[in-house]
Amino acid sequence: MIMTPYLIVKDIQASLAFYKAFFNSEPDHYCPGRFIVFNAGNTKLSLYNPQYDEELIQSGANLSEHFNDAYLANRENIVTYGNNVVLNIGVDDLTAEYKRVKALGIGAVTDMMYINIAAPYWCFWLTDPDGNRIEVTGAYKQQVTTEELVTEIKKLTNLENEHPGLVSRPLLKFLGEWLNSSADRENIAQSLPELRAALEEGLDVDFTGTQWEAEWLADGKVCKCKACTIARDCISLIEEIGKAVQ
Repeated sequence: MIMTPYLIVKDIQASLAFYKAFFNSEPDHYCPGRFIVFNAGNTKLSLYNPQYDEELIQSGANLSEHFNDAYLANRENIVTYGNNVVLNIGVDDLTAEYKRVKALGIGAVTDMMYINIAAPYWCFWLTDPDGNRIEVTGAYKQQVTTEELVTEIKKLTNLENEHPGLVSRPLLKFLGEWLNSSADRENIAQSLPELRAALEEGLDVDFTGTQWEAEWLADGKVCKCKACTIARDCISLIEEIGKAVQ
């Protein structure tokens, strides 16, 4: 029986914050600075900081209270961090988990991936603070419905009431016409390339010389306003609909 895998970490506080957010729970056991144990469903996952022991050994403390000679002789002096293990996590709703993890902003997240070797499955990868890969898989709704896209487009047009001027008038006019024709599902499929082009044209405007220039540059010239965020979500939905009909 496997009790728990030990994941070697360099910064235990950073890893604690990461896995608390990922598992959405507090650890079961916590030895400050040395190890942390999380309940990971049908098993445990432990985070282990070997540097804690090294610092204790070098501190001049009475080591006989903590280690025997065998441990001191056999402990590893060289530790390689990152990408040593892949944690495979199963969830009930992969779409919901993907949205949740991306919203957390705790590490790099891949696009949704399809793999078919021994058996077909969908997954995405999340990278932890030490560079270890977490593969999250589960039931995935492959076909994004056009209703979801229509809902997001309506959110974008409704922004004009909340924040006048946030969406350009030409784009609002185009989106209004697109929504009027969305009752015909065949028209939606045919109009997706034009819709995407219109959304992309309105993204990430140049803020050079404006009061937002510093923030815009700090974000890599990516506008993070509500309109651009919704527009990017719409573009992602268009991509998923395209994959579903291929």
